[in-house]
Amino acid sequence: MRVVVTRIEWDGTMRRRLVDTAGRSDASQWEGLVARALAIRPLYRPVPEGPLYHVQVNEWAVLVAEDDLSGPLSDLVTAVLAMGETRLWPVRQRPWLARMAEKGQTRRMRLEVTRIAQDGDIRRRMLDTTGRVDAGRWENLVAQAPAAPPPYRAEPGATVYQISVGERTLMVTQAELTGGLRDLAMAVLAEGEEL
Repeated sequence: MRVVVTRIEWDGTMRRRLVDTAGRSDASQWEGLVARALAIRPLYRPVPEGPLYHVQVNEWAVLVAEDDLSGPLSDLVTAVLAMGETRLWPVRQRPWLARMAEKGQTRRMRLEVTRIAQDGDIRRRMLDTTGRVDAGRWENLVAQAPAAPPPYRAEPGATVYQISVGERTLMVTQAELTGGLRDLAMAVLAEGEEL
């Protein structure tokens, strides 16, 4: 089980940590905490200039404002931010978008894009390419995205995009969302299912 928690401040600065329970001696404790945290999904209510948390457990994800963070979900967020790793994927591998395109792995891929506007408005869409007749089109869109996405640079008041392909996620500001990465994000937002 892979748990990623991202705290996004009102000015766009982020803190992200990961806990992967595979091979951990305390895996059962983490899995119990996750089960309790996922039992109730809080509603997202934007709070101006307040922190926002993005919690992802495998393919399940939730956005919650700090004012609404309570109970087991609060415990999970606190534990992951305190004890999680900062490195989200292995070092010295080719960029994940390039590897997926080369291996043709996008034919069965879950694409997800979240747009977080400066006013706290969130638009989130998901597209699963499994069984789609246009899977090749989505494979081409992923392949056209840059092999090494731009590093995330927080900008106060900037709109932020979180783009996930499979289990890999990156974040960029609207100014950095260009070329093939922009085409991919806009296509998912236009044609994906609302989450």
